[in-house]
Amino acid sequence: MVTTYFGLTWWDNEIDGDKMYPPEQRNPTEEERYRAALKNPEAAAARGLWGEEKFLEQTGSPDLNAKLKTTQFADFHGHGWVFRGVYNHDRKGNWLDKDGQPIAFDDPQRFQKAVHLADIHLEKGMHCADCHFAQDNHGNGKIYGEPRAAVEIDCVDCHGTIRQKATLITSGPAAPDAPRPGEPRGRRLDALRTPSGLRRFERRGDKLFQRSMTDANVEWEIVQTKDTITPGNSHFSMKSLRAKLMNRDGAAFSQMPADDSQLAHANSSMTCYACHTSWTPTCFGCHLQMTANVRRPMLPQRRTDDEELHPATTSGAARRRIFPGRGWNGDRASRCASAFFVRGAGEFAECEPRVALLRAADNFGGGIFRASVQHVCAAHGSREGNQTVQRLPCFCGE
Repeated sequence: MVTTYFGLTWWDNEIDGDKMYPPEQRNPTEEERYRAALKNPEAAAARGLWGEEKFLEQTGSPDLNAKLKTTQFADFHGHGWVFRGVYNHDRKGNWLDKDGQPIAFDDPQRFQKAVHLADIHLEKGMHCADCHFAQDNHGNGKIYGEPRAAVEIDCVDCHGTIRQKATLITSGPAAPDAPRPGEPRGRRLDALRTPSGLRRFERRGDKLFQRSMTDANVEWEIVQTKDTITPGNSHFSMKSLRAKLMNRDGAAFSQMPADDSQLAHANSSMTCYACHTSWTPTCFGCHLQMTANVRRPMLPQRRTDDEELHPATTSGAARRRIFPGRGWNGDRASRCASAFFVRGAGEFAECEPRVALLRAADNFGGGIFRASVQHVCAAHGSREGNQTVQRLPCFCGE
């Protein structure tokens, strides 16, 4: 979640590979592979230079990034997994600058001109605590089957809908129940204060502002969805108006309809980030190797006997053509991840391809709906101009 918020994803083990692999190919033994996997679960590390701690320490440094041609590495890693930056580009793979113009691959200033697809909230200066409050950080005593179901905040709580401005009352899946009968469920955000004692949310005329939880001198305006479809407003956008008032026949209403039943993108059936996600990592391209002919000790906290199936992981990839799926309660379409592809080696080293679903503790789904989608939001929508992202298939619902 944090890496995608910064506009980073797993390195695909190929880009700028001449700087990440030794000149002569390594052919590690099974024992060397096993020893490498103890430090780094990413299987290719046994062959690459990043399997060495000394090289890993300099990954993402200015010296190494200056030698790279097509990407930039993060100056941190997760258990040895290398992260790279995600940049805006067209369907042909050309990088695009802030005006949507192609950037030459041999341009010495290409990384300064390219648009790094970090989250819009990060660009405003927001930290985790600016969106996720006490309950999201400490829980509410309940166990949920997937991460998104445990979040109490929703986009409309701060940005409002096409019909009304923000209520500043949480309405996410895990929003608290109503304290008294007849009152709405959720937490009142206008009652929260920053560590300096100031209100976190403050209305000034027709505008809504939020103060930072980490810097008393930082604040930002929260753009209201209703303002983006109101002609004459400073935030009005014709593209937003067309997208929000698009009907099921593919034409836009000229004025606000009486209800949302005929809207193609009604908030009741589609999340905001189904369109405003600029990119997301998925399990497409993620291949797991699982060998059944090698016995290795299982993790001590799970069980003590030997484990016959020994999986190893490799990196995934950033994707822009993603099938949307149903959300936590089955009625709102959003972007989702796929199953993993597993290559299994049996007792006699025969290969058997399988498709496997990620599973977490107690057999809960671990990655069917990724939590990263809310953390890679763009201000103008991921498919604006139909350049940065291909159109999604129409599988959002009946």
